[in-house]
Amino acid sequence: MFMVDVNYPSVEEEVQIVRATTSGVQPTLDKVLAPEQIRSLQDLVLRVPAAEHVIRYAVDLVRRTRPPTPPISTCAITSPGAPVRAPRRR
Repeated sequence: MFMVDVNYPSVEEEVQIVRATTSGVQPTLDKVLAPEQIRSLQDLVLRVPAAEHVIRYAVDLVRRTRPPTPPISTCAITSPGAPVRAPRRR
């Protein structure tokens, strides 16, 4: 297990992010993997074992984002908090 420290962007970086994600400009993309390679890598990731304590930590973290009992009026419309599939390894 490792920790990746990701800080917030600077003001200028955030301005650039907003400009890049709210304009109609489509960036030029280069193909780096074939579809078969992507599927093979996805399958490989699914075979990596996860320790029980890591699975429980992920589930606990996700469950803490949910209210104890969502109000009945919102249950039919929306589910507050992270979805059930949030802790999945993908």
